[in-house]
Amino acid sequence: MLAETESVVSESKGEKVYLQEGGVMPELHLTGGGDSSGDMWYLDNGASNHMTGDLGKFSSLDGVTGKVRFGDGSTIEIKGRGTILFQCKTGDQWALTEVFFIPKLRSNLISLGQLTENGHRILLDDDVIEVCEKNPFRLIMRVGRTQNRLYKVELKIAVHVCFLSSVTEHAWLWHGRLGHVNFNSMKLLADKGMAAGVPAIAHLDQLCRACLAAKQTRVSYPGVAKWRAQKKPELVHVDLCGPITPSTAGGNKYFMLLIDDYSRW
Repeated sequence: MLAETESVVSESKGEKVYLQEGGVMPELHLTGGGDSSGDMWYLDNGASNHMTGDLGKFSSLDGVTGKVRFGDGSTIEIKGRGTILFQCKTGDQWALTEVFFIPKLRSNLISLGQLTENGHRILLDDDVIEVCEKNPFRLIMRVGRTQNRLYKVELKIAVHVCFLSSVTEHAWLWHGRLGHVNFNSMKLLADKGMAAGVPAIAHLDQLCRACLAAKQTRVSYPGVAKWRAQKKPELVHVDLCGPITPSTAGGNKYFMLLIDDYSRW
C-alpha cells in the first residue's frame, strides 16, 4: 500500500532527520521486524535518508536510534545506521553508507539527495536516471522509469570473501602467502629446493592486478630530446582531458589541447 509521511525522525543526539517531505513512499509495508525485503530498491527524491528493514543486508551497523512518524500519526523505531555493500555487474563493489535500519519497514529506499551529498552525480533525462560517482568517475546504475513514475533497481548484496581462503590454485595461494612475490621467483624457489613445501609453479604468464597497481614505476624523462622538429607543425603535443562536469553549453564533456613545439626552434 502507499503511505504518506511527514517530518521524520529525531536521533538520540537530538538531531532532526527528514525522510520524506509530503511525498509518497512506494510499497510501504510493516512487517514483524527484520524480515528479508528482497533485492529491489527504490530511488527516492523525496526521502532524505537511505533506509531498509533487512538486517541481513548490512556489512556494518552502529547503535543510532530514533523514530519515524507517518501521516496518520503512527511511529516506527530506527534501530541503527550502517553500511551496505553491493556487487556491481562489472565485478566491482559499491558501498551505500549511512543507511537507517528500520526493522518494520518492508521497502528499501535510496535517497537521491543523500547520494549527492556523498560525492555522487544524479542525471535525470527523459525516462532514465543515472547515478555516477564523481571522483573517480564511475557509472553506478542506469535505471528506467516505470509506468507509475517510480525508479526501482535490483541490487545484489556483495559477499565478503577472504582472498587467501577462497583461492584454489596453488600459484595464486603462494603468491599471496609470500607477499606478492613474482611468479618467476616462486618457480625458482621450488625448482632449487630453497624452501620446503612450496609447490612447482607451472603458469608464469599470470598477472596480479594488485601488483600491477602497486609495483609500477615511471620511466625517467630524457635530458635531451631524441628528435626535434625542423618545421611547423612537425611536432605537436596533444592532451585529451575529461570527462568534466558540468558540461559546456554545447553539451561537451571532453576537451583537446594542441600545442605546437615552437619552443625548440
